[in-house]
Amino acid sequence: MAEDRADVPDKPPSAPRRRWWIWLPAGCFGFMLVIFLLGMAVVSGRARSRWKEFGPRHAQLKARVLDRPAEREPLEGVAVEGNAFEPYVALSTALWKMSSDDKSAIDNALAGKGGPDAEAKAFAVLDAHAAELEGFRKAARLSAYKDSLDYEAGWAASLDWIGPFRFTARLFELSAIRRREAGDLDGAIDDVVALAQLGLDVGSSGPAICHLVGISILRFATNQGGAIVCGLALTPVQAARLVRLFERAEAALRSLHDVLESEHLLINETLAAFAEGRGSMEELGFPSSTRFLAWRQGFSWRVVAADVDEACSRVSEQGREMSERDWPQARAAYEKTELEWQSDTLLSMLHCATSSIDRSSRSIRARFRMIRAVAHERATGAPLALDDPFTLKPLHRRDAAGSSLWWSEWTDGDNGGAGKFEDDPQSGGDIPLEWKRSE
Repeated sequence: MAEDRADVPDKPPSAPRRRWWIWLPAGCFGFMLVIFLLGMAVVSGRARSRWKEFGPRHAQLKARVLDRPAEREPLEGVAVEGNAFEPYVALSTALWKMSSDDKSAIDNALAGKGGPDAEAKAFAVLDAHAAELEGFRKAARLSAYKDSLDYEAGWAASLDWIGPFRFTARLFELSAIRRREAGDLDGAIDDVVALAQLGLDVGSSGPAICHLVGISILRFATNQGGAIVCGLALTPVQAARLVRLFERAEAALRSLHDVLESEHLLINETLAAFAEGRGSMEELGFPSSTRFLAWRQGFSWRVVAADVDEACSRVSEQGREMSERDWPQARAAYEKTELEWQSDTLLSMLHCATSSIDRSSRSIRARFRMIRAVAHERATGAPLALDDPFTLKPLHRRDAAGSSLWWSEWTDGDNGGAGKFEDDPQSGGDIPLEWKRSE
C-alpha cells in the first residue's frame, strides 16, 4: 500500500480563486458614470448651442415690442403733448381710494339694484369726483400713452394700475348712462370717447391680460354707444360724431399678432431669468415639483427657453394669419395648436389661449361696426355695408315696420339675430343691435 501511495503523483498547488464578482458592481457603476457624464456633456453642449440660437431671436423680439411707438392720435380733439399714463395713474388711484360704501353704490346703480335711492347715492358719488373724471377726459387727449410695465421682470412684473383703471371706466359708464337718460347726448358721447380712449390705451401695450382688460372697457363704450345711436333724440351731427369715433377706435385696436408678441416677450424674459439663475418657478408661486417638468429638455432652462421661444413664434405667426381668416378656419387652427400645447405639461402652464383673444377682438369689432352702420344711416340716410368680423361677409340686416335689426353671427353661425348686444352669447346666438325708428 505504501508503494501504491508512492506511485501517486503530487497534486499541483491550487491557485488562489479570483473574486471577479467583487468587481462587477464597480464595473457597472463605472459604466453608468461614463454614460451619465456623456449625457451631461451632450445636454450641456445642446444647452450652449440652443442658448446661442435663443439670444439673437430674443433680442430682435425685445426690440420689436419695446420700440413700438407710444405716440398716438386721440380719438377726438387736438392732441396735447404728454403721456396719458401718468395722469391716468394719479386720477384712478385717487378714485380707487373712495370708500367701500361709495364703490358699492356705483356697483348697485350699474346693476340696477336698489331703486331710485341707490341711483341717487351713486350720482352723488359721481358729483363728488367730478374733478377727477374731468381730468381723465383731458388726459385722454394727450399725445402719447406709455405705461410702466417692466418686461425684464417677466411674470413678476407689476400691473397694479389695471384694477384702478377698470374701476374708473365703471364710473364713466355710469356717467354716460346718467347723461344719456337726462337727454345730454353730447355729454354722454364725451364719456363714451373717454371710455373708448381708455380701453384702447390699456390694451395698447403689455401682455394678453392688458388687451383683454382693454376690451372689457371698450365693451362699456359700445354698450353706451349702442344705446345712444339707437335713441330717438340723436341728431345727424351727433350720429356723424359716432361714425368717426368708432371708425377711429377700430383702426387703433391692437392687432392679435402684436398682443401675442408681447405675451411672448414676457414668457421669454421669465424663462431667461430661470436659465441665468435670476429666479425660479417657486418664487412665482409654482410648486417645487414644477422644475421636473423640464425633463424633455434635460432639465436645462436654457433649452426650455429656446424651445418655448420657437413655439411662441409659431403661435404669433399663426395669429397674424388666422386673424385675417373667417372664424371657422381660425378656430380649427387654434384648437389644433392648443391641443398640442396641452399635451406638454410645461407648455400648458405657459399657454396663452389665442382663440379667446381673437374671439374677443372680433366681438368688439363687430359692435364697432354695427354702431357705425346705424350711425351712418342716421347721419346720411343711407345704409353702410360693413363685414362681420366672424364671417368676413356683410353683417346681417332685417328691416321691419319702424325698425332695423343688425347682427353679427358670432361663433356659431346665423341664429336670426337672437341675442343681446351687451353680452356675448354663452352657448349660442348672435350679437344684435336694433334701431327702432319709433316707439
